[in-house]
Amino acid sequence: MGVFLIIAFVIGGLIAIVSNSNQKKEEERRIENARLAEIRRKQEEERRRQEEIRKQKLERERAERIVRLSPTFKTDWQNFQRVLQERGITKLYHFTDIENLQSIKANGGLCSWHYCERNNIGISRPGGTRLSRNLDSYKGLENYVRLSFISDHPMMYVAEKEGRIKFPVVLTISTEVIFKKDTKFTHQNATRSGVTAFNSFEQFNSIRFDLFRKRYFDLDEIQKSYYQAEILVLDKIPLEFITNIDRF
Repeated sequence: MGVFLIIAFVIGGLIAIVSNSNQKKEEERRIENARLAEIRRKQEEERRRQEEIRKQKLERERAERIVRLSPTFKTDWQNFQRVLQERGITKLYHFTDIENLQSIKANGGLCSWHYCERNNIGISRPGGTRLSRNLDSYKGLENYVRLSFISDHPMMYVAEKEGRIKFPVVLTISTEVIFKKDTKFTHQNATRSGVTAFNSFEQFNSIRFDLFRKRYFDLDEIQKSYYQAEILVLDKIPLEFITNIDRF
């Protein structure tokens, strides 16, 4: 019996040691998890703070641009601004290939393909086709940079599928470019047969803004064409209007 008591005592001691060890490890894990959670919380707070600083900076720059450039705006530009605010439109979009970014930065902005040709600016990966360029020229739109109200433009996926774009990026553009006197618009894709460009407020206000919050594949065929309404900016969009260029 004495031997069994000794064995039981030893086993009990070992169990206690293991239990204490497990409790210690569990406490250490709890402390470490709490420490990591606090680090993540602080990182998230800092991210939000930096994002708020960035938004405030962009808003100040935007206000300064409007004051500086208002003489070049349409006389009724505030009507356009009101519609954008009512529709919740805060940015415009242009897709391109990542290989084109160096040229965009080096040449001070986003240029039309015809502007690039006139100024001997090479385009590493043009998004358009020869046919689309011919249609642009036929309609007198070769000097315009084309923007959209949507970030998931179906033509971006077509360009990627056809190999014209390898690594697509979407640039965000400030809406002030809409206010410029020479900026035009189309209700549908500008190269579509029968589509003409306009710059009047009445026609701008009739763009199908209600479609831009929907998914492309949820639309019927007629709606899909209006989903591709475009903004046409003459010659060049300077870097100061490309609000996410510093992220690339």
